[in-house]
Amino acid sequence: MNYQAVPGSYLDEIRRQRRIWEEKPILRYIYSEYFGRVETNLAPGSPTLELGGGSGRLKETFSRVVASDVFPTPWIDVQLDAHFFPFREGTVRNVVAIDVLHHLPDPLAFFRECVRTLSRGGRIVLIEPHISLWSYLVYTCMHHESCDWRDDAWGARHPASGHNFANEALPWLLLQRNRKKFLLEFPDLRILKSEFFDFIAYPASGGFNYRSVLPLSFIRIILRLEKLLPMLVTKYITGMRSLIVIERL
Repeated sequence: MNYQAVPGSYLDEIRRQRRIWEEKPILRYIYSEYFGRVETNLAPGSPTLELGGGSGRLKETFSRVVASDVFPTPWIDVQLDAHFFPFREGTVRNVVAIDVLHHLPDPLAFFRECVRTLSRGGRIVLIEPHISLWSYLVYTCMHHESCDWRDDAWGARHPASGHNFANEALPWLLLQRNRKKFLLEFPDLRILKSEFFDFIAYPASGGFNYRSVLPLSFIRIILRLEKLLPMLVTKYITGMRSLIVIERL
């Protein structure tokens, strides 16, 4: 099996993201909420492998994380492709991926590698775009990445040139709309938790590409209010992101 990661340097983009991170306390605050969700849902033990960790921010928060990315940066521990893990069977305790799954041309290969390398009781902790009425409007009209809910995640997929593939609907297609099919495909996995969150706060923050339209004090209030929304509302109407926790049986 070939474990060679996709070649190419993305350091300029990673450096840009790190600079914006330092300049935007709102962004750091929102991601501290994400990181807290991740930490709460990790299985005890180590190692915890982070995919797509090129900027090193999660590792700076949890030093025990093994950070990886498909391209080399100064802030990772290992370079790897998320479709092929260079680890032995049953040697990984947790796999964490924030905004990674919807960039994978072959997401089923990723889950097969998780099944192979996770120990029993180990977990996959994902934070990904979620499709609701609100998020579909935002992702299709106001975002640069594709959001195609007609995508057949089980069909043949061609790797994108330069590793630029993205479909923000992909996690929802795999783990929500086609959940039963996914679990039949992977009988060694079970979905422990699905949470849906983000509504106004993240778009108002501007993310990594735009200026914030609200001060941090307002963002904090909005986030507190968003946490009061019932799950049926966040799942079908307002939710822009999902936390999915999957356990290896």
